[in-house]
Amino acid sequence: MNSNSTLKIITTVGTSIFTNYQKNEIKKVLGDSYESIDGVLEKFEKLPAYEYQNQKNYGDLNKIKNEIINKWLVGITKNNEEWELEKDSINIYASAEISSLIYLINSNQHKKISIFLLASDTILSVLAAECIKEFFNKNSQIISNILLNIEIKTIDRLDVHSKDSFENVGLPNLSNQIVAIVNNHSPQNANVLLNISGGYKGIIPFVTIIGQVLEIDIYYLYENTNNLIKIPQMPLQINQITSERYFYHLTALKNNLHENANYKLSSEIFNELFNLGLVSQYASKHKISFLGNLFINLVENSLNVSKSVLGHIVELKLFEFFTTNPLKSYPFIERGNELLNNNGKKNKGGEIDLLFRKTTEITLNETIISEVKSFFQFANNVLFEKVLLQFQAKINLLTNNNYLPDEIRFYIYTIDKKDYNDSNSRVIKNRFDKLQEKAGRIRVKFYFVLTEVKKKKISENPYLEFMAEKIEFNRNLKEIILN
Repeated sequence: MNSNSTLKIITTVGTSIFTNYQKNEIKKVLGDSYESIDGVLEKFEKLPAYEYQNQKNYGDLNKIKNEIINKWLVGITKNNEEWELEKDSINIYASAEISSLIYLINSNQHKKISIFLLASDTILSVLAAECIKEFFNKNSQIISNILLNIEIKTIDRLDVHSKDSFENVGLPNLSNQIVAIVNNHSPQNANVLLNISGGYKGIIPFVTIIGQVLEIDIYYLYENTNNLIKIPQMPLQINQITSERYFYHLTALKNNLHENANYKLSSEIFNELFNLGLVSQYASKHKISFLGNLFINLVENSLNVSKSVLGHIVELKLFEFFTTNPLKSYPFIERGNELLNNNGKKNKGGEIDLLFRKTTEITLNETIISEVKSFFQFANNVLFEKVLLQFQAKINLLTNNNYLPDEIRFYIYTIDKKDYNDSNSRVIKNRFDKLQEKAGRIRVKFYFVLTEVKKKKISENPYLEFMAEKIEFNRNLKEIILN
């Protein structure tokens, strides 16, 4: 791993920095110098995070912070599992967050580390995060030769005291925040760690799910020991059929398109989304759930414009169809042409899914270049931008190599018959116009391929049904005529 790259450590924050200080053994060691914070902690226990900015709370907040910083984070240490006073010592055992972060910082070779402290929507979690941040800012000697940056992120509505708000608002906000940190750093997640040693126990299972889905290394400080456990990755992957079937509808719900007269979500689809736990009902409205929100983020940020299993099957079925039903004037078909790639080096936009030629001459002039894409790559803004960037790269390669094809085609597959029948919607037409604009004088045409998949049992192979289907014009293949 490159030591010059930045390591990001995402850390959930609880209140162990306070509860550890409250233990009887600490009161005994500190003796007369111990000052109780029990009363003010109880006062703040159920207050939301925004109360941290309330001036009337400043006095009590500063009292807690001063006690923790001056009597708990310094001058006391643990030897042979026993607490004792020691002048000028630094308490690296003050909380699970501090102990685990010190271990993670010192066990990595990175010279630049960014720590993200995720505080829940409670005043005490924010205060704990502030104390942890100050601990590292004041004790830089324990992390020598490392440029350390610490940010506190408060997760709105992540409050275990309100079940509905926690599930329907807080958890989606949590997944959004973690995904944002991961993707703003590295799409490969190579230099991101998730530290779940601290934080309220109620959120740990959900954070673990996020870490597993995003393929982030997860660490946990085991109970009251100094043993940091790495939670191994499970071999998880996206179910492409689920993506094809539900992604467009989930993003429509998220963007409130269901309130638009041009978009209708069938009760059948909604019930499926609800039963899968991808949507929920909150405040008399349908909401994207924690899992639904994570699913959207995963598809948008983890899937690129390369084809899925279903995409390759569609490509093969089209190749089979045009081999037996050749295009007029373009009888020769080739799959996976790489003339735009440089001697094995992959260029963005360099591979051509299906190429139709007039002759066997090795050229892209007077040909039809065809791309196979999923419908939801066109329906979703984030994914379409990726399609657009790849297409622009392909046009640039054609121009730079002095190639001028007669036509470029997009074969867009969908498993939803409604999308197939409603292929001339305003949103989709707008996407097509943008692609034609990029193509310049090269004509662009669009076709829909219907890949109906009705099998729902997990044990059944969802692709077998379509693989057995024959492609036929005007039944499951049609040109999209733009009005």
